[in-house]
Amino acid sequence: MPRKFPSVLAAFVSMAAVSQAQCLVTAGATPVTLTPTGTFYPADDEGLSAPLPLGFAFPMGAATYTHVVIESNGVAYLTNGGPAVGATGFGFIDFPGFSGDSPRIAAFWTDLEGANAGTAWRVSVDSSVPGTFKINWENVNEYQEPGQFTVQAVLNSSGIVGLSSDAGIATQAYNAAIGISAANGLPTTSSDLSTGPTSTVAALYEEFPVGAPDLVGGTTSLFPAGTGYVAAGTCSSAKHTAYGAGCYTLRASFYEAFDFVVPDLSGSGMTLLFTGAAYTALPALVSYLPPSAGATVLALGNDTDTPVTLTGTLNYPGGSTSTLTVCSNGFISAGPNNGTGSFPDVFEHLNSTDACWRAWYDYDVTSPGSGQVKFEQIGSIAYITWDGVHEFGSTTQNTFQMQFDTASGAVHMLWPNLAGTLTYLFGFSPGGSRADSALDISAALPGTFVVAPVDSEGISLSASPAPISTSTTGTAVVYAIDTIPEFAPGSSLYVALNVFSLGQLPAPGLDLTFLGAPGCSALVQSIDFTQSVVGFTPSLTTTLNLPAGVPAGTVIYVQAAALVTPNSLPNGQNASGIVTSNGIASLVQPY
Repeated sequence: MPRKFPSVLAAFVSMAAVSQAQCLVTAGATPVTLTPTGTFYPADDEGLSAPLPLGFAFPMGAATYTHVVIESNGVAYLTNGGPAVGATGFGFIDFPGFSGDSPRIAAFWTDLEGANAGTAWRVSVDSSVPGTFKINWENVNEYQEPGQFTVQAVLNSSGIVGLSSDAGIATQAYNAAIGISAANGLPTTSSDLSTGPTSTVAALYEEFPVGAPDLVGGTTSLFPAGTGYVAAGTCSSAKHTAYGAGCYTLRASFYEAFDFVVPDLSGSGMTLLFTGAAYTALPALVSYLPPSAGATVLALGNDTDTPVTLTGTLNYPGGSTSTLTVCSNGFISAGPNNGTGSFPDVFEHLNSTDACWRAWYDYDVTSPGSGQVKFEQIGSIAYITWDGVHEFGSTTQNTFQMQFDTASGAVHMLWPNLAGTLTYLFGFSPGGSRADSALDISAALPGTFVVAPVDSEGISLSASPAPISTSTTGTAVVYAIDTIPEFAPGSSLYVALNVFSLGQLPAPGLDLTFLGAPGCSALVQSIDFTQSVVGFTPSLTTTLNLPAGVPAGTVIYVQAAALVTPNSLPNGQNASGIVTSNGIASLVQPY
């Protein structure tokens, strides 16, 4: 197996010194002393620093500034050595300010305090990199609200400002704002910074109401552009992001619901071939057969049902029956119906007591002039037909038929004329509690699809904890592979591996049908490193020891694969004996 991945990471570590990213890093910063701005509040709640030298002239608008005054509430003010003018206290008030007010830079301007973090709270600065000045508000919380978070503003001598936060920021009780402004009464309004807006004045900011801010766990950089600024996201905190899908997610039921339109199934049909434990669905193999003169008109009223007796036994997934229960509202069950409701209900369909086949709608056989529901059996095939039945409250007619073959177990669902515009539900459920199985039937039926014996999820991959790599520490990242299929049915043996790559094949990835694995995809670009695992449970793990010094912004792409005996899966596909998971993009950052 390829083993070069650790050496690739080692090469990345050696590049760390030249890899620059505007991300939230507070290590090495120096605490700042704040002086309380009022009699009743401590400095960790309402505090202001003395003017601190930046070490360079920072340009904003038509002026430059050499010092910064930091307020405890997530905002700093630019001066040329004097005190801040227009410092507000008590959190965010406005960005335009008034005539003579100092320019302001807000990492997360709201009513902050350090009460929840105790001595871990601090405001700190770092000017160790020439031309850069970092300001950190560490382990703060909203006034009298739970939770802690850290935010940062980074000023660059070029005029660029980076505004960073960790994943904990929230506006639980107070409005907040992120951005910059030359103030001095400059007219400006809030912009959505996540969309990359541009301003024509020396201000660009976003105000957040109470709720979840959309700029969480990342960095927004504001770049000078002419007389204004342009915003762009530049990095995010360490995280794992899933993409694509594993194979095979199988469902024991299916349905499609239509709301307030004539179903696109009208004029078509479907056959469910019984394969001994499951159905294979395909376009109808038979045609609609109009009821003969000898067909029995079922004694149904509005919203009622009645049993019919079959000649022979019908086998279906999960059971068999010689009696079907027919409901006037378009569904047929292998046992007593779960009620006779007129309004199609997905939950009821997926949790029916017995197997059911549905063309569910609010039909009314008692409507004057309506057709009726008819039953007859010819040979091994039982025909149940809604023959021009009205929808409730109108004379709109619907004609459809279900054919049950007691010899083969096949069920043919034929819909020659569906004309209603209320809510329909078509499908099959084998009884019991089933996972959601919504399906676009008309889109699937040019080919086939499998209705499995049981619900099963595709093989899946997840990872934790966050892939953090600092200059001194790394992280042991655990990749969990779940719902692995057995290597061979009944073996209780599970075989899998994780494939690590520095390149991604974005979802839906490369279709592996050509390898004999239809429905599976490759989601990584190369095989740079692999870890194999064998066990006796369908959930297994591998660990990647991420070293210290991996440059911020490195992304590692991972996908799991499991080995199975060829063609041993419930629906018999996959001659290659390989099934694949979703992908995981692991973004390495120092926080």
